[in-house]
Amino acid sequence: MAPSVQYRRKNSAITAAVFCGSPSHSADALAQAFSPSFFFSTESGAVCYADDLGHCSEVQQLTSPVDRLMFYEAARRLVVITRSLLMTQLQANVPRKGIPKYNGPQGLAER
Repeated sequence: MAPSVQYRRKNSAITAAVFCGSPSHSADALAQAFSPSFFFSTESGAVCYADDLGHCSEVQQLTSPVDRLMFYEAARRLVVITRSLLMTQLQANVPRKGIPKYNGPQGLAER
């Protein structure tokens, strides 16, 4: 078995990952079911959004390494806990096409 896509961040190991459920009203829900989107974080404090099709974008840069990621699907919130014990909630807005848009100047809006 060979991986379809690999994600590497230069000089930084991936520390956590969490799948992000797609909205049920999405026009291409079947395609998204076969290519689920997810968030991952790195030792350098970066939080990235990606999918199995190879799309990847950094959505937030924190000042310390990320230890835990949790996704609260009902509220569309990503909960991030850093190594310095800072807990941040980030609101994710995903439009009908399934391409994420984030509130705030750095990508995701801190709540």
